[in-house]
Amino acid sequence: MVFYVCSGQTISEAIVTGDTSDHRQSDVEFLIGVSQIIEKDKDRLRNLHEDSITLEPLFQRLTARFYEVDAVRDSLREQSTPQNQTTIIDYQWQRLRDILDFLLDRKRTMALQRKILEHKITKEQEVFDFFMKGEVFAILEATLRKGWQESVEEENSAQSDSSGVTNPKQNEADEFNWSIVEMEREVQVLEARFEVSKKTWMFLEQLLALNQDDLFLAKSLAKKSSELLVKWRSHMTSMQNELDSLSATDSATAVRDEIRKSLNQMALMAARMKNRGIKDSLLVSDIDVRMTRLKGIQSPLTKKVRDAGENIEKKKRRLKFMKSPLAPHRILFFVVNNGPRIGFLILMFLAIYLGLRWLIKAALPKFRFKRYKTIEEQQERIETLSRAFRSGLTIVILVVAVLTLLSEFGINVSVLLGGAAVFSLAIAFGAQSLIKDYFSGLMIISENQYRVGNVVNINNVSGVVEDITLRMTILRDIEGTAHFIPHGEIKIVSNLGYMWSQVALEVKIGYTENVDKAMAVVMDVAKGLQADTVFGRYIISAPELLGVDSFADSCLIVKILVKTHPLKQWLIKRELLRRIKNRFDEEGIEIPLPYQRIYYTPDATDNFNEKINDEPPLKENKPGT
Repeated sequence: MVFYVCSGQTISEAIVTGDTSDHRQSDVEFLIGVSQIIEKDKDRLRNLHEDSITLEPLFQRLTARFYEVDAVRDSLREQSTPQNQTTIIDYQWQRLRDILDFLLDRKRTMALQRKILEHKITKEQEVFDFFMKGEVFAILEATLRKGWQESVEEENSAQSDSSGVTNPKQNEADEFNWSIVEMEREVQVLEARFEVSKKTWMFLEQLLALNQDDLFLAKSLAKKSSELLVKWRSHMTSMQNELDSLSATDSATAVRDEIRKSLNQMALMAARMKNRGIKDSLLVSDIDVRMTRLKGIQSPLTKKVRDAGENIEKKKRRLKFMKSPLAPHRILFFVVNNGPRIGFLILMFLAIYLGLRWLIKAALPKFRFKRYKTIEEQQERIETLSRAFRSGLTIVILVVAVLTLLSEFGINVSVLLGGAAVFSLAIAFGAQSLIKDYFSGLMIISENQYRVGNVVNINNVSGVVEDITLRMTILRDIEGTAHFIPHGEIKIVSNLGYMWSQVALEVKIGYTENVDKAMAVVMDVAKGLQADTVFGRYIISAPELLGVDSFADSCLIVKILVKTHPLKQWLIKRELLRRIKNRFDEEGIEIPLPYQRIYYTPDATDNFNEKINDEPPLKENKPGT
């Protein structure tokens, strides 16, 4: 047992700490100690088995004898036999009952002890076989088993991985990094040592539990033996007193002989019981010492196993960080191997983007937009197409660049595109308005419904087209507010400058003026504006005087039309109004103000005055009345 404790503690420390310096002698002592304990327990198991075999017929004979004595005792009591004649039967009955109680309890306890011993021997044999391999072999076996399990798990995870990260070079940074390889090996060895030490701790825990049960049964037997011994000694004392009292008389010789015989038998059995109690006490002491030493081994081993587990967790966290994408060696490896390629791709896509923008800006002015008569219209069309092309070009190049760079980062683009196709199909049902915006924008730009710089009215919002993309149009109203209108929401577009514009001017003339003269003056002013060097270049054709358009309440309305270049109608209208006002003042033509003329007849006025005169005068109100 001493060998077991000392060597077991040494081996446990070596397993946990990894200290393998010359423990062969300790291993031999440990294995010898375990084998001695196994043989000792086997001898005890054989003795228990032999005791059980010897005890069974004895128990049966005593049981039969007890039934006979109990029957005789009952018959003597029924016959009202004197007390001195039933004393012998009472002593026999009492002695047999105590012996049977003790033997029955011992029989049950021995059966339990045999089962516990069988488990103890099995467990001790496992300990012997485990340490017979040697700690190095146990660690190696655990390491190989751990490595095989990890390889299977990696293979299964690789087969079931659907993340799309399939870069074959993703582990090259780890394969040639010796610090990671050494740390992986160190973690595997530490885990193997931890597994061996944990198994050792489990062996100790199981042996402690079995010895605890065995100790409890041994203490129970020792206690029963002691109690029965005390009880028999008390009976022997009372029997000796009764024998002394009977010896003072000459009567009851047979009773005295029977008492002496019973005393001799009880003395012999008490001596045997005393020897049994001593053996039980020694067994209790032996098991108690064994448990104390086992606890002495387990207590430091528990702390060391806990510390070893914490050390393994720290190593694993460190290893996990070293395998993470943010590890310094991985970042360096990625920068060295993939950085130049990624930088070249970024510069290439940037050059393509800038080159295409320059090409669009340089090529569009080369096209002849013959349908547009002025340079301003052509510039507006070029600007509109340039912005639309740049918008579409930015989206296309950005998508291609992102997909290309994702492949450089180790992401399987095909898997990503497959998932994106399914995802986009699901989004399409919820983003129909967005698709409608792009399609409507394409039609608006291709049909040239309006351009950048046009003044339009969309959805009751008027303003200048500040920007136009494939998805929306930005209008800026006269107050400077920007309105973002998706193309899919546009129903009707009113373009105030499509191809050409026109001034539809209504000139008011009083009813007292000469209409022909006023119309001639208006036409002369319009022709003079067309002949002007500044304003005439904005007028497309000769002014058209429509004549008197309508009779208003206080004036006549003369209408004149002047066709202008796009978006110049307001400039021409304002200048035309200014010149007409000045010319009317020169010619003395009145521009009438709104007024009402009231007509009445003289008869109605006279009747009204007479009615007023016929009314009686108002009475004067005096104070106090």
